[in-house]
Amino acid sequence: MSGVNTSGMNNRKSGAKRFVVDLAGLATKGDLHGRIRRAMELPEYYGENLDALYDLLTEMDEGTEIFFSGADQADRSLGEYLDMMREMCSDAENENPGLKIFFQ
Repeated sequence: MSGVNTSGMNNRKSGAKRFVVDLAGLATKGDLHGRIRRAMELPEYYGENLDALYDLLTEMDEGTEIFFSGADQADRSLGEYLDMMREMCSDAENENPGLKIFFQ
């Protein structure tokens, strides 16, 4: 199943969470953000862009872990955009020390 939320709980300010977002088979930025939205159960107001994702990541609870699996496959289709997302995720981790993000 693509974009699996392994926490089984809401991700906003209610305790530590772990999410797995499967990036394999993505073709577009829209596909990427849709998969992130579903896997992390993001709110309707999520703007489906890197700025909106940054805002949400920096508000995540302490102990939140996000695993982006299939990153090698996504690199082939999303290239520079995925590089920008990696950099943004690093910035979000710096802003929110309780957040850990992994690309596998």
